[in-house]
Amino acid sequence: MVYFPVFASSRCYDPVMKLVSINVAMPVATELGDKTYATAICKRAVDGAVMMGAAGLDGDGVGNLKHHGGPDQAVYACAAEHYDYWRRELERDGLGYGDFGENLTVAGWLDEGVCIGDMYRVGSTVVRVTWPRIPCATLERHVDLRGFAKRYAQSKRFGFYLRVVEAGEVKAGDEVTLIEKSPDGLGVIELAELFMYRAKDVEGMRRALGVEGLSERGRAAFEERVAKAGG
Repeated sequence: MVYFPVFASSRCYDPVMKLVSINVAMPVATELGDKTYATAICKRAVDGAVMMGAAGLDGDGVGNLKHHGGPDQAVYACAAEHYDYWRRELERDGLGYGDFGENLTVAGWLDEGVCIGDMYRVGSTVVRVTWPRIPCATLERHVDLRGFAKRYAQSKRFGFYLRVVEAGEVKAGDEVTLIEKSPDGLGVIELAELFMYRAKDVEGMRRALGVEGLSERGRAAFEERVAKAGG
């Protein structure tokens, strides 16, 4: 398959994007009160080149297979700029890349410029955006701050999941380049808000269902909601 770069004509395209950290972890048992659950949210940066394929990054795993992982959520990416914001907001200078559970921390890959279905080259790989990161209780427990999931959502700094279309190697310092813009124009922020806050927006959900590249979990969720609404 051949892809052609898209430059100045692409909406919201920022040409300066660079991978600054690759973060991985395998699931570990974590205790919370009287419960034990498996999570791989405790990501740590790794050096050198890492293989990235359909199942994600070498050395990385998933704890909750019901809601995470699989080809449509093989890799989670977020902007390095999110950390600048949260270090100020939370007054936690020690927050480091990977602390939000992302695999790829990328300077300049801002949510407002990204749409579901967009395709990018990262290192020698090609990836496709499939779904926004929806903050959950695991993130809140990891950060150890009550109400953080809600604050994370309200900040509109979600990050997004990727399907790996072409496997290859990635390493810190690699450029991230837009190679195909989705014609549907459904941004990851809009989709996240539709999913979390607009449960009765049947027309919005129908539009989302027509977007090529939408994750299968997201598609199933919207199909169920539309069906319940009699749509």
